[in-house]
Amino acid sequence: MAEGTRMKDLSAKIDNIFSIMDQREECFLAAMNQRDAKNITAEPAASLHMEVTPAHLLTEETACNQESHVPIKSVRVDFPKFEGDDVLNWIFKAEQYFTYYHIPDPDRLELASIHFDGPVVPWYQMLTKTCMVSTWTELVTALEEDYGPTDYESPEFSLFRITQQESVTTYYHQFTALANRVNGVSSKALIACFIGGLKEDIQRDIIPLKPLTLPKAASLARLYEKKIYCYFTC
Repeated sequence: MAEGTRMKDLSAKIDNIFSIMDQREECFLAAMNQRDAKNITAEPAASLHMEVTPAHLLTEETACNQESHVPIKSVRVDFPKFEGDDVLNWIFKAEQYFTYYHIPDPDRLELASIHFDGPVVPWYQMLTKTCMVSTWTELVTALEEDYGPTDYESPEFSLFRITQQESVTTYYHQFTALANRVNGVSSKALIACFIGGLKEDIQRDIIPLKPLTLPKAASLARLYEKKIYCYFTC
């Protein structure tokens, strides 16, 4: 009787243990399922975060790259003053300044006139009183007429009759100053004109070489000028 009771008690304990184990297993499975559900919910958000963040960074990086390509005027350029000398060079420098700082046409006249000095000031005052200039283009025309070379209206004539009187370098500077005021002349014609104005002993050596550019022709002319100089002095 006692033995049967002990067996029943043991069986009950075993059943209780299995019941507890089943409950724990169910709790464990429930916890696992809950964790899996959270992971599934979190994955799209994580994926979205992974997609958004790089795009955001890429946008900032792109913006930085774009900003780095924006031309920054880190070098200050002063507007040239004009006192009445070498007007063509002054006009060229002024237009370079306008381009560099993107000065609009309506502001160019006032900016240029502020930098007049010496006798140019009363000259410009007279122009403003008579309302002869109202734009930068009109000012350029007036400057060229009153302060430009006497043969301004026909620079082609001066270009085709200029000859070397001093060094090749001096002649080249004079030639290019005139050539810059001439339009419609081909590079080939300019080269021929330049060579034609060289001294005969230099010209004779340059012609057979047939230089293809004006700077090349000038470089060869300097080379032969030096060669001739050494021949007579060395």
